[in-house]
Amino acid sequence: MTIKHDKFESIAREIISNLIHEEMEMEEIDFGPITVTKAVVSKDKSYLDIYVSSFKNIELLPKALSKHWFNIQRNANKLIKTRRVPKIRFRADKTWEDMAYISGIINDLDTNK
Repeated sequence: MTIKHDKFESIAREIISNLIHEEMEMEEIDFGPITVTKAVVSKDKSYLDIYVSSFKNIELLPKALSKHWFNIQRNANKLIKTRRVPKIRFRADKTWEDMAYISGIINDLDTNK
């Protein structure tokens, strides 16, 4: 990847994170703090995958964000200064969930000695 590519992902991550927080203020489902963990542009630059994480209801988060997709995409198009902003897709980042699961297994192994 190029520096330009990495910088775009970083800027997009920051901007979209702010837009998500604005859009999700009135959401009925409680997700707790929502974190944008990374942004990844597809090779053909047509999609921008936004990986999100939350403490509660992580499996429902991408679907809830999809309901707000139009406003987030429209505002991202205004704020991100490129010729064309890729189409945003939301993905659940279950890294913390996986780490907690593995940590639990390791703790069980230690206590069973």
